[in-house]
Amino acid sequence: MRRGYILLYTIITIVAISILSVAILTNTAAYIRDNSLELQKNSAYISSQKILQLCLAYLKPYFSGIKGIMLGWTSSNVSQNVEWWDRFKKLMLSQTDGKYWENFFTRINEQKYYDPSVISQFKQDLVDFTLSGSVVVLPITGSYQVNQNPYSALVVSKANSGKLEAYSVAVVAVDFLNKYAYFTEIEKRPGGDTIYFISREIIDGPMRSNDIIHVSGNPRFKSSVEVKGVDIQSGRPIYDDPFSPKILTEQDIQAYRMSMIASNYSSDLNVLVKSVPDFLSSSGETGINLNLSRITRGQKSLTPTALIVEFKSAQGQGNDHFMKVYVEYDGPGSSGRDPLFTIKPRTSGNGYQIVIHGQNAEEWLGLSITGRERTVDVNFNGVLKSNLTVKLKNHSNNDKPMYVDGQYTVYSEKTLKYTITLSMKISEAYFLIIQ
Repeated sequence: MRRGYILLYTIITIVAISILSVAILTNTAAYIRDNSLELQKNSAYISSQKILQLCLAYLKPYFSGIKGIMLGWTSSNVSQNVEWWDRFKKLMLSQTDGKYWENFFTRINEQKYYDPSVISQFKQDLVDFTLSGSVVVLPITGSYQVNQNPYSALVVSKANSGKLEAYSVAVVAVDFLNKYAYFTEIEKRPGGDTIYFISREIIDGPMRSNDIIHVSGNPRFKSSVEVKGVDIQSGRPIYDDPFSPKILTEQDIQAYRMSMIASNYSSDLNVLVKSVPDFLSSSGETGINLNLSRITRGQKSLTPTALIVEFKSAQGQGNDHFMKVYVEYDGPGSSGRDPLFTIKPRTSGNGYQIVIHGQNAEEWLGLSITGRERTVDVNFNGVLKSNLTVKLKNHSNNDKPMYVDGQYTVYSEKTLKYTITLSMKISEAYFLIIQ
């Protein structure tokens, strides 16, 4: 082979090796750069998670159950005071579920926010844990509010790593006892008989008992079950929740006792209820306080002894109201019962209306006497409080099963009794009774 060809091959080989080397170096540099960006992204995300969790720990004492989220809210536009808020919104709206976020942001009150950095210890902890970022809390206006304090809020944390920003979000709400569809302190009836869950019974919602529950048959539990223990006499319970039953420790039980919760509710519940005259004239959402006392009708003195609270019957079986309330009373040599009011859906639009059942009801409720039935549109929050014994009973429909299609709190300062069939189902709702 001639020398010129060898030189040509050598040059071509050198050029090919050079191109290969440049490609390897370029790809290696791109890999290092991409890897570095990924590490920064992960670091920012982890930091935002840590900041969020730390913030939630400091916010928890301000979640006051019935009184709402009691933070020192700032009444000002959040986007004008939190420089990254608009970037966060733009990012969420650009996601594949952007339509969901667009709808969600309509429920956020952006004219009011809370900056947790005003909590000095939280601010110091960010420094101590070398976390670079911030948090903002905004009220969710779609939830009920009392004294301008919301029951739920959006918490957003932001963290930085290099030039990268990452966000973490949480929707938080106050903790109510009515997160349970069924909650007992002891699994015995008033006479001392043991309560058994039997076949064809359905608990259609989260349940808790600070006692051992007893099973005789094949009851179905469609949500979470938290109990001290399960005593199976026969059959096999059906748990739809794969993590149930959760067995409560003694510490769990002591932290959530009925007596403690009842004490909190008895003092806090008053902010959510008003007397019937004030309830009828209220422009905001409120509940009903039935503090009934003795009345005189003709020459007879009548003493109230109990309320009957009746919810709607199964679909197609009449009683298409949300709640109907009666008063039972004793008089000279006799006793009786008067219907007080019915709460039902408005005939047009959303919301409730109350029907006051004539002069007898007006006398018990302390209303001006018109002597006729009247209907008023109201803003009912689902809370009913009474100084009397409360009986849950489908009085007007032969004790048929009652269905609760809403969220109610029924509070009795005395005792609560119920006359319901074993097939009673709590549907699409959490229902709370405290006695």
